[in-house]
Amino acid sequence: MANPTTRAGKGAQLTYDELDANFTRAGYGFRTPQNSGFSVTTDGTGDNTNALNSFASLCKSSGDPGMIPPGVYRTTAPFVIPAGAQVQGAGIRQTRIQPSAATFRAVRVAGSGLANADDHGGVVGNFGVRGPDGAPARNGMAALVLDAAPQTTVLPFLGENYDICLDSIANSYNCTVWGLRTDRRGERNVNCAINMRIGSTSGGDFLFYDTQVAGLVTALCAAGQGGGYRFRGGSIGTNGTLSAADAQKFGVYSFGRDYATDTVVQGVGLVELQDIHTEGWRSRYLIVSDGANEFCFNRGGITPSASTAGEQALGIILARSMQNSRFLFRGPFLGGGPCYFASTEIANFAGNNDDFYMEEEWGSAAMTLGGTAVPRNWLKTIGEYSNYKNLPGQSGFYRYADGAAGGAHVQGMGRYRLRTAADGTRVFSINNGATWAAA
Repeated sequence: MANPTTRAGKGAQLTYDELDANFTRAGYGFRTPQNSGFSVTTDGTGDNTNALNSFASLCKSSGDPGMIPPGVYRTTAPFVIPAGAQVQGAGIRQTRIQPSAATFRAVRVAGSGLANADDHGGVVGNFGVRGPDGAPARNGMAALVLDAAPQTTVLPFLGENYDICLDSIANSYNCTVWGLRTDRRGERNVNCAINMRIGSTSGGDFLFYDTQVAGLVTALCAAGQGGGYRFRGGSIGTNGTLSAADAQKFGVYSFGRDYATDTVVQGVGLVELQDIHTEGWRSRYLIVSDGANEFCFNRGGITPSASTAGEQALGIILARSMQNSRFLFRGPFLGGGPCYFASTEIANFAGNNDDFYMEEEWGSAAMTLGGTAVPRNWLKTIGEYSNYKNLPGQSGFYRYADGAAGGAHVQGMGRYRLRTAADGTRVFSINNGATWAAA
């Protein structure tokens, strides 16, 4: 068989059919549906469900990596990839799975549980899923689902016109996700970009790199006993205006609630954002948290919300039943101009034994609450424009670094809690190891 890279007169410029015919036979390592004997159509017609499922099963049983060539592959039921298999496309816009309706899970990576070592270490991605045009229904269906698929590597993936882009459920853990994408232009939306739901079984420990996603309702939901969701680099946000009812349940980041079932499950472990830019923060809280959660915002930035009526942000945090929760913000937070809040409240905490940490001042030049300009200083602003419920003495607010421009309301390192002054205003008190005194 001729070497495909030295064909006379063409060099490496072969047609895909010619390359496909040589791909595995010449020892290049990839199976394709075509050279494995499965009949598929690549123009968005027909039904490729059975052929793709059989191909993915063959890749798992043979141990061969699979390649789905460029094209549009119409399906009428879930494309099921066995956990542990290696199946990828030719690019997130070159290989597209196109479900006939967004009423079923488009691609499901499915395993049998933690005990089966053959279900560990699969590789999927380098393709996209696009549901039918139009606003996606809120039906809990996802473009890509990891179901009992431990130690899976997800290569770049694009989800469009679906309720959820990526959904992870029980017994998926130690997974790495590279280059997750939704349509940032807002033409082919998803309602929830990422839904991490573990339920009552073990899971979590996901590492995301270069995440570029947005959701009409929420960008990230994390609920269940799992935890350890770490994001490194990218842009996460929302691209729709939220209803008043939904704004009480979903923020840009939503913790303790399963988006797919719209139920509060339980608190999650650490969710950490590092070098993540958050944008599109409109008509909602940045964070809505139910239960015991831990969140770290590390060296990121947030594009201020719009001043347009009905689109202003509601606040930084709405937290309920927070038992033993922690929220940590490091580095400049808001930036790029004024941030507009629709109300005069930017934080609402209710719980016990909770801590709020900060290490720097706001990065924003100005902030407006309910149309009134307020000081830039973070601690002072949160103290004066927040609602605290059921916070005992052991709950506290910690400050590690002094502010820059505008001066600091409190100096040095200390622990603070809210108190009510004689005139009824909310101010912070400081505890230097002895007694609580006015800051």
